[in-house]
Amino acid sequence: MTNQNLLFSSLFILLPLTFFYVKTNKSNYEYILANLLIINIILSLLFWSNPVKNGLIHIIDAFFARFSVICFLIYIVFLKKNSSLDKIIFYSLFLIGLFMFLCGGKESSKNWCSKSHINYHMCFHLFLSLAACYAF
Repeated sequence: MTNQNLLFSSLFILLPLTFFYVKTNKSNYEYILANLLIINIILSLLFWSNPVKNGLIHIIDAFFARFSVICFLIYIVFLKKNSSLDKIIFYSLFLIGLFMFLCGGKESSKNWCSKSHINYHMCFHLFLSLAACYAF
């Protein structure tokens, strides 16, 4: 298991961007969220191409990832008009992604870039990307 897998899984973020680009009526909030996704892809690719723990790119990547998660959460929970089923699916994907993030953090504190850390972080990328699709 290599960092190549995390470089690849960073591209999962393209999935919600695809939902954004095919949508016809976009709100200003959605444009902001889409731009945050682009920033996250770039930072994630930069970081995972040379994953220096607590380095400048790691700090910036972590900040924008957390900021984006909060922005998506606020938009979907308080601003977006989704059906109850859509919100249940979003919450489920979001909570699974959050769980994967926490497990990955625990693994990274034991052994940075271990197989477990990378697998959890890849799942985090996948589940939060799927959850982000509900914004569009």
